[in-house]
Amino acid sequence: MPAPLRFSEVMPKIPLSGSTKMVVMVADGIVEPGAPKELAGSIRLCIRQNIPVVAIGTATWLLAEMGALKNTECTIHWERMAAFSETFNGPRVTDAIYTGDGGIWSCAGETSAFDLAIALLERALGPHLTTDICKRNVAEGARDRTHRQTGWFPWNAYCTSDKLPAAIRLMERCIEEPLPLEQIADTLRISRRQLERLFDTYLATSPYKYYLKLRLDRGRQLVESTNKPIVEVAVACGFVSATHFTKCYRLQFGCSPTQTRHSRMHRMWSPKKAQRALSR
Repeated sequence: MPAPLRFSEVMPKIPLSGSTKMVVMVADGIVEPGAPKELAGSIRLCIRQNIPVVAIGTATWLLAEMGALKNTECTIHWERMAAFSETFNGPRVTDAIYTGDGGIWSCAGETSAFDLAIALLERALGPHLTTDICKRNVAEGARDRTHRQTGWFPWNAYCTSDKLPAAIRLMERCIEEPLPLEQIADTLRISRRQLERLFDTYLATSPYKYYLKLRLDRGRQLVESTNKPIVEVAVACGFVSATHFTKCYRLQFGCSPTQTRHSRMHRMWSPKKAQRALSR
């Protein structure tokens, strides 16, 4: 849907309109710092007037920039989650597919927007209509907010042990200060050898290599989505130095963190250059 009007033309009218039932913010891609003032002021006024605000995808980032998510549970696409957590201290970010805290709703975008829409409709109109909507969209049903974005794995269908997902959750929670494998095994009440056997059987890798990849994936998210110095990214991912981080990063992704960041900047500026060329 095209959006032909500017924020300055629309946003000041929304909180003053008695017919405004909900404001839905949609954003995607890389968000540049600084939400438009017209948007920020009007959204904050909507929140004060108890008008529900829904943030889809990267729109959660915009709400956080406005200071509208202090001590509020929220979510954002998992690719942005690491950068979001490093950038904002006030929000209580979770990897749920969608959240609702007071009058502020957020979802990860993509197909989770459908799940959130169903939840909002069910609150207003009951389950009768939403069942029909799911049927028409050839959907078995909508997922509830307890579903995690990163909670599914291809091996879930045939893994008979609960120790492997528990080990992965421990690793995901301890990226900045990696746990020794012996401590992970002790926490799960298994031996290190049993832990290694689980990873080899279901993931064809070792716990060490899997943990390292988790930390490097987090590092790549921070490199692409923030302007933090590489040394700070390295520390946030549990590396003792930027040199060690860069070496492991290059082996994993085939390029340095700096090259990744330059590539991101090129992607950001290329559409703007094209737009300026068309406007001439």
